[in-house]
Amino acid sequence: MSSSSPILTVLNQPTLTVESLQSRIDGLWQALETVTDPRNARGLRYRLPLLLALAVLAVAAGAKTFLEISENSADLPTRLPAELGVCSWSGTPSNWTFSRVLAKVDHDELDQALSGWTMQEDKPAEAVAVDGKTMRAATTGQTDMPQTQVVAAMNSRGEVVGQTAVQAGDENAAARDLLARLGRKTLSGTVITADAKHTSADFAAEADKAGVFWLLPVKGNRPRLHRRLTTLPWNNARLDTHDRSRGHGRAETRSLKVLILDDDLRSEALNARQALRVRRRRRPKGKPASIETVHYLTNLPPATAGPDDLARLIRGHWGIGGRLHLVRDVAFNEDHHRARAGNAPQNLAVLRNTAITLHRQNGATGIQPALRAGNRKPERLLDLLPETT
Repeated sequence: MSSSSPILTVLNQPTLTVESLQSRIDGLWQALETVTDPRNARGLRYRLPLLLALAVLAVAAGAKTFLEISENSADLPTRLPAELGVCSWSGTPSNWTFSRVLAKVDHDELDQALSGWTMQEDKPAEAVAVDGKTMRAATTGQTDMPQTQVVAAMNSRGEVVGQTAVQAGDENAAARDLLARLGRKTLSGTVITADAKHTSADFAAEADKAGVFWLLPVKGNRPRLHRRLTTLPWNNARLDTHDRSRGHGRAETRSLKVLILDDDLRSEALNARQALRVRRRRRPKGKPASIETVHYLTNLPPATAGPDDLARLIRGHWGIGGRLHLVRDVAFNEDHHRARAGNAPQNLAVLRNTAITLHRQNGATGIQPALRAGNRKPERLLDLLPETT
């Protein structure tokens, strides 16, 4: 996209200088130019960066379906589509155009382009949580994976740093591939957290290659390691943290003990430095109390992460469910969207991740109100675009 685009004179906002707006628009365009166009070049009406840019802005305004993406694109600020390259004779792209293109575009390329564009802050987040999600209405027709699945990584600021698709039902391989793709540039200075299905030597090794620390739970899927952790001298360990909370109709007490592992134990425990035991006692109102004990391993040194830090990291991991998966289901109705052709489900998830990240970077505490605000006044969407440095 030309840096002298007339979009700068047409859409100059009171809160943005001409130079800032130019940097924001051109930054998005340049990121999307890295995505390979899978279409036959002959007879193309719309350039791929144009279609993808319109889709990004439309989903940031709350568009859930291909039809809504097309309708929101038509409602963008005066002359914006024309200045981006939509000619008067071609009109705004139709929902069929968006659905065909998003079914063909490589989802990993789109994710790398958009996550690289949004994640420009040099200051690393404290942690990055990795977790998978099943898109329930996106059926695949495959016996080993009947529904589309993706694995996403979200940092402790609520920004989605990357996503990849699960192949042949192997979520573990997808998580490792995502870590390898993100690498040191994105993950440096953070702690990787995941659920028990990813607790393996391969996952820990991939995190080590990326130069990051990890914190992983150990449950029944690793029976030998789990039994070994239960036999550690927990009774001799001091109680490091203890807290109580009330909410959702129940009282909950959480306690944490930490043991530093010697060299012999480290060789049996993924080369971890510390073992943790978390005990949760829940008492729902009017029901008997239940106690759950979960063990964790981490390669964080004791001098780097104390008990309070470890407790915060454990609690923070589950934020990916409430701050990403649930938001995509509630705000974008993802689990009921029946897109299933090609890469369309994965690419729609990438666009939703991008919208969530942009709104959070712009200070939004609630995604649904932010989407409605962008829908009411599309000019606000320009403020979401990060300025390229």
